[in-house]
Amino acid sequence: MTLLGFLIKIAQEGNDIARDANVIARQFNAIASVANNIAIRSIEFQEEIARKDRELQIKLVAEDARLQKEISQTQINNRAKYCFS
Repeated sequence: MTLLGFLIKIAQEGNDIARDANVIARQFNAIASVANNIAIRSIEFQEEIARKDRELQIKLVAEDARLQKEISQTQINNRAKYCFS
């Protein structure tokens, strides 16, 4: 094999390696894109869960206040019954 033939073979092998590297890079980019989409959806779900949790906490506080008021009124009514009986 001549020097020129040897250099051509090395150049071809270099091109093959570069081609394989490009394929791997495209696959990596596709995987990274999917990972980013998953991360974005995860953040969106966490935000939605936090929002729903806040809504439920507000409803719980309101319901607790209503029940406490109802209990107080029942106690007042019961005391009034015993005082006037």
